[in-house]
Amino acid sequence: MILTGNHASKYEDLDAFLDAETKRINNSEYRFKNLKKHNLIYVANMLTNTLYANAVLATILAQTDYGEYPNSSLLEKPIFDIDYSDMLASRIVYFKDNKLTGETIENLVSFSDSYILRLVPVYKIIKYFYFHRANLDKFVGKAYTEYRKLKIQEELYKFLDSLLDWIIYKYELISITTEQTEFGSVDIILRYDIWPKFTTEKYTIETIL
Repeated sequence: MILTGNHASKYEDLDAFLDAETKRINNSEYRFKNLKKHNLIYVANMLTNTLYANAVLATILAQTDYGEYPNSSLLEKPIFDIDYSDMLASRIVYFKDNKLTGETIENLVSFSDSYILRLVPVYKIIKYFYFHRANLDKFVGKAYTEYRKLKIQEELYKFLDSLLDWIIYKYELISITTEQTEFGSVDIILRYDIWPKFTTEKYTIETIL
């Protein structure tokens, strides 16, 4: 969900606009406190000729490849020039007119309490792993042996290698272990760290076969 407020043209100056936006985002955090915060984004409604900046941002995010930082020709010059130092602790996404690079999306974060999940491009990469996994189905229901463990590791590395320099820049296998279930079968548990693009933080993923 991408929220926005009144258009910046309704405010006398930047201070008045930011004061109103801060109050609005605080109200939004309270109002939607029971929702998953990493799915909640607030964007300043400050593009000159665009009535709803949240619609523009949603379109750009949907069209952006996992490995690219969002940008688009849809962006227009913002009404106010916001300084980075004014937004260091803010959860407000805003737009900036940079002389060298043109209009850009800044402070692209959600309401999440987790630093790594708060970064929208990083969370998008992490979600990729929910829907795309190594091709390990052929090992399900098979007896677990050291040889099969090696083949599972090979398939995992093949999958992760295909993502290097696209959406991750490093990965590290933590463990491949087994766990007896209450039904007498064995679960194979893979745990590994990934270092997504757009952050220096790592994220741990667990897959159960």
